[in-house]
Order: sequence, then C-alpha cells, then structure tokens
Amino acid sequence: MPKYGLLMKKTILTLAIALLTSHAFAQNSCISIKSDRLRLQCYDKASSEKPPAPTATPEAAKPEPMKKGIVFKSGSWSVHQELDAMTDKKKCAALYEGAWTVQASDKDFFVSLRGRGGVRGYTVRIDDEPALPLRLADEMERDLSAVRLGRIFDQVYGAKRIRMQISTILNTVVAQDIDLKGFAESVDYMRQNCKD
Repeated sequence: MPKYGLLMKKTILTLAIALLTSHAFAQNSCISIKSDRLRLQCYDKASSEKPPAPTATPEAAKPEPMKKGIVFKSGSWSVHQELDAMTDKKKCAALYEGAWTVQASDKDFFVSLRGRGGVRGYTVRIDDEPALPLRLADEMERDLSAVRLGRIFDQVYGAKRIRMQISTILNTVVAQDIDLKGFAESVDYMRQNCKD
C-alpha cells in the first residue's frame, strides 16, 4: 500500500505541474504518467488548454496605428487622411462639406469641374474685395479639369468666403460660393499632423 500511495502522490504532483505550466510542458509531463487512464486524461487536459498569450509590448513602445478617413473637422471643412499606395506616406486633403470637388492641401486649393464641362477660365472674389481679373485656365488646370488657387493660397487661407465664376469648355458658367469657416484650422492641422 505505501508504494501505491507514493505512486499516487507522484501522479497527482505530475498532474498539478502539468496544469500550472505551459501547454507544451504539460504535454511532455504526461509522458511520465504510468496509468493509461491518468495519462490520457493528462493529454486531454493539455490539448484543451490554450497556450499562454505572448507578453504584450508596453504601450509606449507600440507604434500608433495611422488613422484613416476623417481625422479633423472644423466648420464646413474636414481633413481626410490615407496612406499613399506608392510611397507609404500619409496623405491628407481638406474637403469642403465632405465633397471631393472642393479640396485643399496644406498649400494649394482646387475646385474640380470634371464632369461639369472642364475649365476654360475663371474669376475669383475673396471676401468682399473686388473680383480678381479673369484668368484663363493653364495647361494643368485644363488637364485636371480643375481650378487651382495655389498662387493666391495665402489670401484664401486668411479669408472667410470665396466666390468663383468658372466658364467651362462647354460654354456654360458654374458659380461656386465657398464658406471658409474652419479652412485655416484644417490647413493648420494638415501642416502639423500630415507630414512624415
């Protein structure tokens, strides 16, 4: 009897060790169990246990994942962010009322006329100042079918409203009245957060 009691204590100890250690060690411990029934129970138990989760990296060491979609809103403007497929760099664009037809980068401003007749020429009025002289579309504006206001971006940046009359290649006129509330804040956000 004492021999059986000693064997039972060893078996219980072996099972306890198997339960307290990792999945792999538990399976290896089962080999030493003499009783077929207890050894089978040990293997069943070890195979049903999940291996311990890998230790987590401290929060400070984890890189922050890049947010996609809308990352900032102010007034009628929202900043959209995505990863450039060719360079893996952050790209941001500020959109007016969520539409891609009126958008800006941190130094340029675009009004798209694609699908609305293209761009032949345009006049721009900033706030209540007199309208700027008629400007014929340059080659890039014609190719893009968009008005580009990079040359007067600083004036647009500090304004509250911009109005445009755009003559199209189809001899129609498209009027745009754009509220710039939130525009400067959106540009500032892009300048601070959208550079790699």
